[in-house]
Amino acid sequence: MKLVKCFSVVLLVQCFLLTDSSVFADTITTSDGSLLKGQITVITPANVSIETEYAGTVTIDAGKISRLETRAPISTKLEDGTIVTGITTINSDGIIVIENETMKMEATVEKLMASWIPENKPPTEAGFPRERRWVYSVAADFTGKRGNSRENGLSSRAEAKLVSDNDELNFYLSVDRADNNGQDTSNEIIFGSSYVSYFSRVVGWYVSNELERDPFESINLRASVSAGLSYWLFNRPDFSLELQSGLGYRHEAFDDGTTEDVPTLDLRVHNHWQVNSWMDMTNTLSFRPSLSNLGDYLLFQDSGIIMPISSSRWSLRLGLENNYANEPAVGRKKLDTTYYSRLLMNFE
Repeated sequence: MKLVKCFSVVLLVQCFLLTDSSVFADTITTSDGSLLKGQITVITPANVSIETEYAGTVTIDAGKISRLETRAPISTKLEDGTIVTGITTINSDGIIVIENETMKMEATVEKLMASWIPENKPPTEAGFPRERRWVYSVAADFTGKRGNSRENGLSSRAEAKLVSDNDELNFYLSVDRADNNGQDTSNEIIFGSSYVSYFSRVVGWYVSNELERDPFESINLRASVSAGLSYWLFNRPDFSLELQSGLGYRHEAFDDGTTEDVPTLDLRVHNHWQVNSWMDMTNTLSFRPSLSNLGDYLLFQDSGIIMPISSSRWSLRLGLENNYANEPAVGRKKLDTTYYSRLLMNFE
């Protein structure tokens, strides 16, 4: 009899071990009825990441998910700062249900900041203070033409940022060179730096400086410095809009030996929009008129979309850049427009 009982116990254990592990997996149901099983690692208002046995980590647009359910406890942070760990369900009505041994709590998805596996590092969207760290990026685009003319072009940019939740120090260098049948048609070099610090969640201050040399605009040297206040109209992980306003000073030395020194206004707009899990859009606009002559101004605009390539390190940027000088050097046009496709690599 004891032998029969032991055999039964062993058989039950074997059946348990042979049971499909997906029975105990987290599940995601999409709006088209597809079902994904695995371990949910991160939930944010924008997307959800799930680790699967068959496809590795899969990231899904949160707007395309009708229901998700975890089998193991995960930690969730809400907008009011509440952090709860427990079995989590999000249903088609947009209600989050978190349950553990001592409590059961409900909230709407609009109040969600982020969810993550307790032993893992919380995602940026959770809003925890981050230590300062260096972030680097390099970018390059090449152009060429053969036939009636022989044209070659290279535009490159390198950037280094020391970032935290409360401030950011940025250094950048860009080089733009091109030739047509052996004759140089572009030879611009720009080096700059900036620092911004926030003394509240929405208000901060900034300083910046930039050096530029562009023989094709008859500029031997353009040096500018500025300082002012920075204000966040929106500052969410998926959408941000920052306004900057201050005063500056601009020195220009031209090929003909003349120089110009003027105090300026400094007005800037920075925008980032995460369109979906595979596309971001950024826009930068700056307007710097002379205080002594408002008709003498520089206007700069750069807009582009960024799409990842195979991994988070590599991406492709497609963009449009305009540089407008209302009072250019004699014989030079007011507007320079650049269309570009740029390969970027980001690393820390």
